[in-house]
Order: sequence, then structure tokens, then C-alpha cells
Amino acid sequence: MHLHGFYSEATADCLGVQIDAYVAMALGADERFARSLAREFWTDYYAPRRDAYRSADCYEEGSLDLFPTRPGWPTPRTYPNDLGAAISAIETRIRAAGGSP
Repeated sequence: MHLHGFYSEATADCLGVQIDAYVAMALGADERFARSLAREFWTDYYAPRRDAYRSADCYEEGSLDLFPTRPGWPTPRTYPNDLGAAISAIETRIRAAGGSP
């Protein structure tokens, strides 16, 4: 997420947790393991945090939800064919709201 231009640690981590399963599968993990890994990261690591790496806007249908129309928080049951477009769209929404990625 940082390489895409998201400089805020909280934003980058929120978006990253939503594509954990996608990345794990792209690296060869089977889908069941990848989704289990993503859920475990969300519940055991990300959600309990209360520091600069966690955003209060990171929740299903929150302003940092990469896939608001797809069920399966924190990672959707299916990913869009063009993941880059989803990432660019959220960057546009953040900027339109007066924020900085």
C-alpha cells in the first residue's frame, strides 16, 4: 500500500489487511489457508491495536473499506478482476473527502 502512495500507516495497514488473502493466494497459498490467515491477522493483530497503525475508519462499509459492495470483511469472498482500480478508487475518495492518502 505504501508503494501505491498511501503514506499514512493507519490507512496502509487497513487497506493491506483487506488484500492479505489475495496476496497470500497470489504467492501460492491455498484459498482456505489464505482466508484463515487474513481473519486471524484481523482479529488477533489489527482490530485490538490502538496506535498510529490502526484507523477508526477501518471496518465493513467504513470509509476505508476497499470492497464496500462485496461481503466477507476483512477480505471479500471474491476479489474484483482489477484490484488496482479498487485501490485507485479509494485513493480518489480519500482525496475528495479532503484527506491525504
